[in-house]
Amino acid sequence: MITAQIVMFVLKLLLGGAAAFLAMILWNKTGDGAWISIAAGIIVQFAGSIYRLLVDFGILGLQNAVLLGISVPEALFEVVPLVFFITGLLILIKR
Repeated sequence: MITAQIVMFVLKLLLGGAAAFLAMILWNKTGDGAWISIAAGIIVQFAGSIYRLLVDFGILGLQNAVLLGISVPEALFEVVPLVFFITGLLILIKR
């Protein structure tokens, strides 16, 4: 693996971990559906970063989970955070 890729993985894990940690603290402090939705999006996005890291290092290999030529787990980790963000923003806009 190229050094630049390793640096990017480390940065994603550090910053994503910090964001997920803060999102969990926010989740516990608020009962607001909008902020809980945004926090859930951040946590799922961080889980997707960890999943990609495990796949790239060869620890996970879920080639069987393919639908229409698209890896189902990778598609979920790309789409689900956006759905949470959209939901949270729509709730905030509605107010």
